[in-house]
Amino acid sequence: MLYVGVFIISLLLAGLLSPLARKVGHVAGAGRRRPRGNAAPLIGGLAMAASCLPFLPAAGFLPSTTVHAYAGASALLLCAGALDGHVRIPTWLWLCVEAAAAVIVVRLGGIRIATLGSLFGHGPLAVGTLAAPLAGLAIVGIAHAFRRLDAVNGLAGAVAAATLATMLLAGVWSGYTALVPAMLALLASVSGFLVWNARLPGRPRTPPRLGAEGSTWLGFSLACLAIALTQGAPGNLHPIVLGWLFAVPVLDSMALLIRRAGRGRPASGDGRRQLHHRLCELGCSGNEAVVILALLTVLPGVTGLWLDQAGMPDELSALLGLGALVLTVGLIAFHRGSGAGASDPG
Repeated sequence: MLYVGVFIISLLLAGLLSPLARKVGHVAGAGRRRPRGNAAPLIGGLAMAASCLPFLPAAGFLPSTTVHAYAGASALLLCAGALDGHVRIPTWLWLCVEAAAAVIVVRLGGIRIATLGSLFGHGPLAVGTLAAPLAGLAIVGIAHAFRRLDAVNGLAGAVAAATLATMLLAGVWSGYTALVPAMLALLASVSGFLVWNARLPGRPRTPPRLGAEGSTWLGFSLACLAIALTQGAPGNLHPIVLGWLFAVPVLDSMALLIRRAGRGRPASGDGRRQLHHRLCELGCSGNEAVVILALLTVLPGVTGLWLDQAGMPDELSALLGLGALVLTVGLIAFHRGSGAGASDPG
């Protein structure tokens, strides 16, 4: 029943905060002469965090220092997003905010990537003093990748829900269930917001959106949970699974960066050549693109989990993943597309 409560609170907050967000101008395209009444309110991050965060201290499945550090980092991301809704924050500054949030959970919360698994076939590869920097880099990379997903209604939320579902399966399958309550709470909060955010019959034409803070907070939260999941019980779930869990958003972001670099454009800029744009070029509607990408998110995650539980050596799993990475990034980054979408502003 607790998770039903989280779902209902997220659902109610998303509905109740939308008129207020429009009134104060915390909407998509703020400052661009767009009428507030016709703009999408950016309240997803606040609705989800407010429904999910109070649950964590009472659950007792995470150290209090980790919970407090995570809450403080979440507040930083949400405050930055509140500012972004009025004065557009450039990408480089968002990266600085994401890095600051990562430092908080790494230094104060104890989030670490202490081992990379048996990547070279000679037992667990401990990274020593790089444990904290690697965790911070992973958190920033995943958070930034999710921030770029908030381009189609329901996309970032659906990909997050698909990732959470795979992580839940990983926790149960591996026998490391300590983080299952946190993952269920976050999934309930995401699901409550998706009722408003998804393009469903009867929903307003400009439904509430995650905004930069919501999508970044989602990616940040998923990264912290995944690192804790793959580092918390050595031998139960190998760290290589982390790469498989976030394959789709990370590959999509990497492909965009490579494409922009190849065209001599700033890596920090926005672009319209991501996977959901490709799918729309092929004739998919926005809803169809969301469903396809959610399913594509589950596929590599389940594949990596199956390889791990089937006993495939980490080095072979890593080579297989690297091959898929090179192939996928190449196809996304260098395929020119066709039709109206072929013009690439980014």
